[in-house]
Amino acid sequence: MKGRPILALVLAFTLLGASQTSAADTKVGGEVYSFFITDMTDNGQGKGYSKFDLSRVYVTVQSKLSNQVSVRITADASGMDGSARELYLKYAYLDYDVSKVIPYSTVRFGLQQTGWIDYMNKVWGRRYVVKTLMDQYKLLPSADYGISHLAKFPDGYGHGAIQVLQGPGYKGKEENKYKDVSAFVFFRPLTQVPDLAASMVGGYYYKGYSDEADITSEDRKDRVAGLVSLVYGGIFRASGEYFRSWDCTEAKGADDLERDGISVFGEVKFPMAENPFLKRIALVGRYDSYDQNKNAEEDEKTYLIAGVEYEVNEGFNIMPNFQRMEAEGEDAEDSFVVNALFKF
Repeated sequence: MKGRPILALVLAFTLLGASQTSAADTKVGGEVYSFFITDMTDNGQGKGYSKFDLSRVYVTVQSKLSNQVSVRITADASGMDGSARELYLKYAYLDYDVSKVIPYSTVRFGLQQTGWIDYMNKVWGRRYVVKTLMDQYKLLPSADYGISHLAKFPDGYGHGAIQVLQGPGYKGKEENKYKDVSAFVFFRPLTQVPDLAASMVGGYYYKGYSDEADITSEDRKDRVAGLVSLVYGGIFRASGEYFRSWDCTEAKGADDLERDGISVFGEVKFPMAENPFLKRIALVGRYDSYDQNKNAEEDEKTYLIAGVEYEVNEGFNIMPNFQRMEAEGEDAEDSFVVNALFKF
């Protein structure tokens, strides 16, 4: 679903909420991801090539209809490659707090976040610079239609969910009778240790099926993933994500397409510094390694990011950084990028 009908829907919902503030607590917000890039090598667009552009724009309307019920609608402007922008419906779901019946629980219905990717974006913290591992290499859609049972653990020990999802994602079309099932958990074992309370481990399992029309239950689309994240106060974070996936191939009797990848990323901040500039910066690094086919040779890709993030003020971050993309057997593509995040 895209284009003017979605924009009209979001605007109508905004006006409705604004006109009925006594009946519902409605908020409107959004995010803009902008960037400047210049190529440093002859690969890609060529050395010296540069451009200003937008990678994403989100507009979100959230409304609390009662103490138990809330809704969210998010429009997503993508296709930021110099062509006309496309407007999609990214999220449109209802949350129902069922904690009176099932403690610490919420039921979510509609077009919603794919749980693992959504929370990995929070751990990485810089979606405006680049997507997280499984999203970057299109192993999972970042949103899908379905129903979820969300649970928060008591005393801040983490959260988890079970999701039944359509499969093709928010830009896809359902072509068969099968539905995908996933479960994830993020656990904070050191929540009682103040300096280490944000450290966590996480696990994910996704049992799915091919998005094609004529399939059987053997046409699988399975994923597993794990996370380890060590955080010390507001100073240091080091995290690692790993995934493995299996996809049934079209050729009968052929082995499944098996892929895996690892992403290691971290940051160092200086909250103890007396200099106000140093208090607002973070040294950021990330390294990804992605094997497109475990049964084939020379098909690994790597991705390196190193930069300095500066919080200009609340809701406005800027991050100049160096990026290197390299496919096995090919020359690396280097670029200098300045990413900016605007939140309202």
